[in-house]
Parts: sequence; structure tokens; C-alpha cells
Amino acid sequence: MKPERFNKFFSYLEKLPASLIAKNIKPKEDYFRIKNDMPILDALDLLERYECLILENGDVITKEQTMSKPVKTIFYALIIEVEYRLYKVLKEKVKSPEELQRLEFNDLIKMFLLHDDLLKKQSVYSEKQNMKKDLKAISSFRNVVMHSPRKVDLSTRYDIIIKRKKQALNLLEALGQIYPKSNQ
Repeated sequence: MKPERFNKFFSYLEKLPASLIAKNIKPKEDYFRIKNDMPILDALDLLERYECLILENGDVITKEQTMSKPVKTIFYALIIEVEYRLYKVLKEKVKSPEELQRLEFNDLIKMFLLHDDLLKKQSVYSEKQNMKKDLKAISSFRNVVMHSPRKVDLSTRYDIIIKRKKQALNLLEALGQIYPKSNQ
């Protein structure tokens, strides 16, 4: 999907209301009140400062609920788009697209990191190591989200969810800066 089309699609996902992940449970002591229609991603950010969020209707969001299906859906979209943009950026660097189609996500990352000229076309990461770290973290998270969804539910800590969200958004921005420039 072209970055502008993905951005439009993702803008719909970003607006998914926090009420989709809220439950009718007893709130914890450290809470913050939010509107029912607050976007899920904004609610996740608020959970960095509070133990739970209470919606206008009285439902509650806790850190334990942060990998419910709507949140996973947002991550699926983010991860798939990071992988797709990486593929599109690398397409100009190979003899034929078939070479890339056979590669796994980690192989695309390795190939991308070999091309310092691509890294210079973005301004999100000032150091190659930081981008490499984020790419590897998203790749690892991709494997968990795509292949072991129950593991995500049971063992993924809230701070990891927030960190991966920020990393995925940074990577999308960086690859979005590279993508149009690599096709000029």
C-alpha cells in the first residue's frame, strides 16, 4: 500500500475508541478519567502514568488489557506496513523483486542495513544502530504477534507494548521518508 493510502487507512485505526478494550471491572487506586471515544493509542500512552483509566461510562482499562484484539489489530497493521515499506525501499536495490519475495523479514533488515545510502535519506534516526535496534525489536515482536498470539496475551508487559508502538511509528516515518526518495 502506498504510504499515503496506508496513512489514510491507519488514521481510521488510530481513531478506534478506547471503549473497545475497556471492561466493567473495579478500578485501581491510581486512575485517570477519559472520554469513551478517546483513541486507543492515546489511552495506551496515558497508561504510562496511571494504573488504570476510567471511561465516562464507568468501564475500566488496565495495563493488563493492552493486548486485546483491537490493539493487536493495530499492531498487525503497523508491523505489516513496516515490512512492506522495507520491501519497497529495497526493491530498487535488487535485480528482480523475486529476490526479495523469498526473503524473511530479518533478511530484509540485514539487506537494508547494508545500504548506508538509504539510511541517509531519512531524519528520524541519527545513528544506524538505533534504527537497527528498532528494526530487530519489531521483527521479534512480529514473530510473537503473528505466530504466538496467546503468548502476547500472557507474557507481554505493558512497557514493551508502548515501546514497540513507538518503534513501529518511528520506523514507518523513517521508511516513509526513504521510500519516495529511493524511487526518484
